[in-house]
Amino acid sequence: MKKEKVVYETLDLFPVPMIRVKYPKAQSLRKIIKPIFYDMENHDKTNFKYSANSHTSYATNLAGYGAKDKPNYSSALESTHWAGHELLSAIPELKDLRNFILQAGIQANRFIGIDRNVESLMFQGSWFSINRKYGYHGYHSHMPGLWSGVYYVQAVNEDSAITFLDTNKKHNWPSAYSMFSENPYSAPSVCIPPETGMLIIFPSWLEHGVEQQMDDRERITISFNLNPKPSTEQMQTQKERVEALS
Repeated sequence: MKKEKVVYETLDLFPVPMIRVKYPKAQSLRKIIKPIFYDMENHDKTNFKYSANSHTSYATNLAGYGAKDKPNYSSALESTHWAGHELLSAIPELKDLRNFILQAGIQANRFIGIDRNVESLMFQGSWFSINRKYGYHGYHSHMPGLWSGVYYVQAVNEDSAITFLDTNKKHNWPSAYSMFSENPYSAPSVCIPPETGMLIIFPSWLEHGVEQQMDDRERITISFNLNPKPSTEQMQTQKERVEALS
C-alpha cells in the first residue's frame, strides 16, 4: 500500500497591508519645496524639536506668516496658527503630491476591501520633518487613524530608516525559546531604507520609529494621516447630536 504524502500548509493569518510607490515628480518637487520648508522653519515661533538638530512642523506656529510674506501661499497659512500640521492642504506647491497620496490611499482601501473613490478619504494632519545629524524619532503609532504614511522629499538609502515593529513579538516569541534564522515570521522589526520620492502608506495602528541619523545629511519627509470622509448622512447625524446636547 502506497504511503500517503503528508502536506504541510503555512497559513499567513492577519497580514499587514502596506503600499510603497514612487512619486514621478520627486526631483522637481524637492527643488521647489525645500526652500519653503526652510522658510517655515525660520518663521516657526515654537521651534519645537523632537530630537537634536531636527525640526518638525507638527506643532508649528505660523501666526502672521502667509500671503503678506509669500503672495503665492494659500490663505490657509494666514488663517491658522498651526498650518504646519495641515501642510498638504496649506501649500499650493504640494497639491499634485496631495492628490497622488489620496490615489495611493484608495489603492490601500481596495486591498482591504474598501472600494471607495478618492472623495471618500481625507487628510487628518500632515507635516514635514527635517532629520539632521543625530536626529531620530521614537516608536509610536497614529491611532485612531485608518492609514498613515511618509513621503521622502529628500533621502538616500544610507539615511536613517523607518522601522516597523511587530507588536505580536512583545511576548518575545519565538526568541524566548531558541535561536532562529530571522525571516518575516520571526523578525521583531523590519527596516525600510529611505529614498527620494518614495511613498509608504501603512495601517495607523502599526508602531514605527526612525533610527538615529548618523551622517551629516538632511533627511526630509512629509508625514500624514488618512481617514474616511464622513458621508452626508453621517455629518447630518453628528450635527443633530451636537444640537441635541446644546
